Amino acid sequence: MDPLAILVENLTFRHLGADEPCISGASFQVERGEFVLLLGPSGCGKSTLGLTLNGMVPQSIEGEYSGGVYIFGERAETTPTSRISQRVGIVFQDPESQFCMLTVNDELAFAPENLNLPEDEIRKRVQEAVDRVSIQHLLGRPVTALSGGEKQRLALASVLTLQPEILFFDDVTANLDPVGTAMVFETLRQLRKSRDKTIVIVEHKVDELIDTVDRIIVLDDRSRVVTSGTPREAFYDTDPSVLRRLGIWIPEVVELALELREAGFPDLAAHQPLTVGEAATVLIRVLKARASHQWAEVVTPDPPGQGKDLAVQVDHLAFSYRGQEQPALIDANLAVRQGDFVAVVGPNGSGKSTLMKHLVGIIKPPSGRVFLYGADISRLPLRDIARRAGFVFQNPEHQIVTDDVYDELAYSLKRRGVDADEIRERVHQALELVRLEHALDSNPFMLSGGEKRRLGVATMLIVGQDLLILDEPTFGQDRSTADGLMALVNDLHEDGKTIVMVTHDMGLVAKYAREVVVVWNGRTPFRGSPRELFEQDDLLAETSLLPPPMFRLSKRLQESIPAYPTLMTVEAVRRSILEVCDGKA
Repeated sequence: MDPLAILVENLTFRHLGADEPCISGASFQVERGEFVLLLGPSGCGKSTLGLTLNGMVPQSIEGEYSGGVYIFGERAETTPTSRISQRVGIVFQDPESQFCMLTVNDELAFAPENLNLPEDEIRKRVQEAVDRVSIQHLLGRPVTALSGGEKQRLALASVLTLQPEILFFDDVTANLDPVGTAMVFETLRQLRKSRDKTIVIVEHKVDELIDTVDRIIVLDDRSRVVTSGTPREAFYDTDPSVLRRLGIWIPEVVELALELREAGFPDLAAHQPLTVGEAATVLIRVLKARASHQWAEVVTPDPPGQGKDLAVQVDHLAFSYRGQEQPALIDANLAVRQGDFVAVVGPNGSGKSTLMKHLVGIIKPPSGRVFLYGADISRLPLRDIARRAGFVFQNPEHQIVTDDVYDELAYSLKRRGVDADEIRERVHQALELVRLEHALDSNPFMLSGGEKRRLGVATMLIVGQDLLILDEPTFGQDRSTADGLMALVNDLHEDGKTIVMVTHDMGLVAKYAREVVVVWNGRTPFRGSPRELFEQDDLLAETSLLPPPMFRLSKRLQESIPAYPTLMTVEAVRRSILEVCDGKA
């Protein structure tokens, strides 16, 4: 009998310097050829768990280690990394962290060359990897010229040249736009079809991946298994309160079905749908039986800032980074009224982050192009800009300035001369809001990726500026933390703060934004409501954007029930179904 591809037995690991283990008593197994999705709260040790599979933990990353990890029967912690790395390939969240060469061709050849393989074998392996990941068109190009999705595919192809039997993907689409995400997921689907690779993936974008995985393993806050089974078993047979408590991301279709079941309408959940198509098939049958129902018209409210003065104004802004031929911004325009909640969307590399950096003076704009509350930013000192506008970077490490979480949060308050007792109170309130009380005395760089993101948001919220700019605020967060952060941001908006949010998450746009600005190829071709944007099929296709699942479900229902309203969120669709099916809205 073949040994298991992966066997984890009572694994516990504590990083050097950490007070508590990040993994405590993890035990699970993965069969050869399985495609397994790992879900768990941020900071629960999923990434560390992946590093135990190829022996990097504890052979390179030291700490207190007990239990065992077995790869096809061999102990990962004692097998030489030179051998086990040929059996287990890891693709990281940031592909650039594993690139070693300047060109695509050299990067692909790097790993097999380091195995000292014959030249013919190197060429053969590179070609097989290129064909398998379909990146022939990238050959000969500089790595720096690739898009985010292309870089992730190159990282995968580079790992495949080692011909590993196991692949571990660590939230690889977190930084990608919908097209880049679809590109990576399609590659994974092709790998799954061959069944010659065992795939374990950590991923938050479950809506787009759920039809591909064989099994889901749900972990608790220390990587102990809570439930394991097929996607339908994991989502529909597990107590929903447990999934909510752990902050597990679930597909919107599943969320809708579970909420309807809790409200007294079990019909949808009884069919255990996972995709928009499956849910539409059930709901069309249910709703057609009530065809005489008069659906309420959906009215889009005016943006809350309508008629108010501008918080931000950008007029025909252009900008090029030194040494790059393609301008980052060509003709960008933006008008954000005080009290608005504006989402800025667009594909990777379109200029969104560059535009945001101009709004807070990180990039100094030319005179007469960017205005903050009526003042020309090019003439404002940075301290004056910082009093009115707060900015959370896409990469939270870029704004860490101290080696202690408490000091990180207190830093801006101290610079403003706030009393020590008030600083202490506000720091503890901020830590509680973002669920980082346990990290009070930790080094910020030792936090998990999700924890760093929450710290970055907290450092902005603690100051209380009038304008808050967030670059991918929920990136790397579990569901409960993301919901908590967005609820906090929404409360600030309702208290009169102006919010500008850069995001790839159209679900966030649908739920929170009152206005959307599309940035594409350095220009801003669209400004309007989320619903208006999602109706623009040609623009969405051109700008690599994808409407949220509930909007797509509404459109599928309208094909058979033309009077059904166009809705965008789980809550709105839930209410519409209960309204007609006599449930409890």
